[in-house]
Amino acid sequence: MTRLHQQIETRLPLDAAFAFVADFANATRWDPGVATSEPVDDRPVGLGARYRLGVRMRGRVTPMEYWITEFDAPRRVVLTGTGPGVSAVDEIRFDRAGTVTRIDYAADIRLGGLLRIPGGLCPSLAVMEQATRRTSLRITGVDDVGPHYVRTLRAWRTRFMEQLSSVRALGFDDRFVRTWEYYLALSEAAFATGTTQDLQIVLRKGGEVR
Repeated sequence: MTRLHQQIETRLPLDAAFAFVADFANATRWDPGVATSEPVDDRPVGLGARYRLGVRMRGRVTPMEYWITEFDAPRRVVLTGTGPGVSAVDEIRFDRAGTVTRIDYAADIRLGGLLRIPGGLCPSLAVMEQATRRTSLRITGVDDVGPHYVRTLRAWRTRFMEQLSSVRALGFDDRFVRTWEYYLALSEAAFATGTTQDLQIVLRKGGEVR
């Protein structure tokens, strides 16, 4: 499981900020990872309200359904989401700090099934083994270095978040920051759960062609 965490400040009053963000039909307006969002029915925003989202993952839009599982207006809302190969629990807290409302957003992401890393169009090991049977090449060694990427991606994300002042000084906005934090967290989760692998394969010539 990977945790995505972000703090956002807005000049909206506490009640208005809560009403806007808790209504996940507005998700496309503040979350760069959401391509489409709409309510499932006419139920008002509150406990049990459901939303249908199209979430950007791996260069495609994955359908997910979210529903509000905890609702404490205007301080806290929790939504649970499920979709093909992914589940998430989003906890959003709201506090007033002087002239701004501070929004604390945390999402626990779990990947499963066949969800793969962006650009993951490389053939599987089984496909490569089958393909080499028609050649004189044979696979003689396989090393999965994917687990090392869990630590690497976590370090990249940590260092990126520690350098936000420098990132913003270069002209990048909050949408850019959230997009990259989301991408790095999701990639870390993919390697951590083993749904994405990075294999180093050794092939040797000299086998019998079948």
